[in-house]
Amino acid sequence: MITFYAAVGIFETGTEAGAKRPVLLRAGRKYDVTLPEFVLWSSLLWNIYHYDEIKAVYGKKIAEAQVRDAPPFDEVLEKMTRQGLIGAGTGYTGIEALYELLSGMFLVPVHTSALERLRGFLYLTFVRRMPLRVTGRLFGKAPLTPQERAVWDLISQRSMSTAELIRCVELEVTDVSTARFSTGTRKQYGLFPNERNRRVHEAYLIGVSF
Repeated sequence: MITFYAAVGIFETGTEAGAKRPVLLRAGRKYDVTLPEFVLWSSLLWNIYHYDEIKAVYGKKIAEAQVRDAPPFDEVLEKMTRQGLIGAGTGYTGIEALYELLSGMFLVPVHTSALERLRGFLYLTFVRRMPLRVTGRLFGKAPLTPQERAVWDLISQRSMSTAELIRCVELEVTDVSTARFSTGTRKQYGLFPNERNRRVHEAYLIGVSF
């Protein structure tokens, strides 16, 4: 069995007694996190690691930050997984584990204003002295591919799981504004007509799509 892990939620900076502190947001709820917890979460941001990989990355960063009395890795991982701040997917193969990790997640479009991008560009270029070629690539607006545009248009209409998005792209569905969702199950009628077809499609995704 193999298990993959990924960060869930978004980060913002909070203030307490005049000092800045990390705050994580997931599903509209705020979570105050300790430094070791933030190290683990940020290590998984934009990355997907299996257990041994993330344990090694976490240990290295904790040592570099000289964090004293950090709790055991397994304790931090278990707590954040239970809170839903770290997603986990387990399977007999890497493909199965990856599908279980991603299938229940929902993509949320993030809009960044031109002013925010300019502020970040100026800070990294002139304060942090990062090369212009790097900051230009980071804050430049790269054109989307047709598939990326299709996914962006879909998640801009409503919150959808990755499994639903894959099915929509596969069926070339572009408008889900009138689609009906069953309460609680997140099954979309017309995309997954019944439970059996949904499971058959998920099995197909595991075998083919990744």
